[in-house]
Amino acid sequence: METSPRIGVTGAAGFIGGHAIEAVFRAGMRPVAIVRPGSDPSRLGGRNLEIREADLLDAAALTRAFDGLAGVIHLAALTRAKSESEFLAANADGVARAVAALEAASPRARFVYVSSLAAAGPSSAGQPVAESDVARPVTPYGRSKLAGESSLRSSSQTGQWTIVRPPIVYGPGERDLLEMFRMARRGVVPVTGPRGARYSIIHAEDLARGAVMALVSQKSLGKTYFLAEPSDYTWEEIARVIGSAVGRQPWCPRIPTPIAWGVAALGSIAKPFMARPPLVTLDKIPEIVAAGWTCSVEQARRDLGFETQIQFAAGAQATADWYRSKAWL
Repeated sequence: METSPRIGVTGAAGFIGGHAIEAVFRAGMRPVAIVRPGSDPSRLGGRNLEIREADLLDAAALTRAFDGLAGVIHLAALTRAKSESEFLAANADGVARAVAALEAASPRARFVYVSSLAAAGPSSAGQPVAESDVARPVTPYGRSKLAGESSLRSSSQTGQWTIVRPPIVYGPGERDLLEMFRMARRGVVPVTGPRGARYSIIHAEDLARGAVMALVSQKSLGKTYFLAEPSDYTWEEIARVIGSAVGRQPWCPRIPTPIAWGVAALGSIAKPFMARPPLVTLDKIPEIVAAGWTCSVEQARRDLGFETQIQFAAGAQATADWYRSKAWL
């Protein structure tokens, strides 16, 4: 790459986007924040940052936004939607449109698609998912992210792409795991799913740094990587770590599966009437009852030299402190 190349970050106004912008800066490159028209880029303030507007549905706007870029980290996605078709429109069709626009605007540019462990599907007990395993997504979101990966492979004419799949992502700015921080502070964190199920996790700062490493590596071309902390955790262990961060050890009652089904059913009933779909619906049940969600990090370590720098206990503490500073907690 040329000296101080410009790197676009789609979805830059989102939770992970701010961390990606910072990671690009730290790597000595110039980030370009690509946001939807009408987005609030205030969390990206404090630097002389170039901001361009483009909607994933607008191919011409994407081509203009990608002009002159040496690479793109594609974060723009839906994590909640009212239908599978809505997921697919953003997470599959949007990827195809973005890669085509980048290759039209900057044919030699690199493209890193931030997918998800959900695209691969759950792990077996004691056996993390590896990149070579057949993908078996179990939720509409996971299927849409896998469709996005397929769109990338079939749409790209240059092969200048890499896919990274994170598991649970946490850190300053995240709003879903925030609810667990709030419950831990109140002293009760209900958990569900199979007893002993384990989950991989990664701090957003580590994820962003790994995405940049994938962007600049020649070894990563045409490959897929899981990025995660090497340790994994049960929900009870996650709750205890978060409890330490908020200064209280919570009680973790286990919610029977039939009750989880009931809560999910209520979420599904309410979903059509809500501006933002609820976190738990019937579509999430296959994810909840899976034997675990862990992934191998060996390929990223071998090819990219990637190692996480933020251990969960320290990351949870820093995240809790950030939540308090913003009056979220």
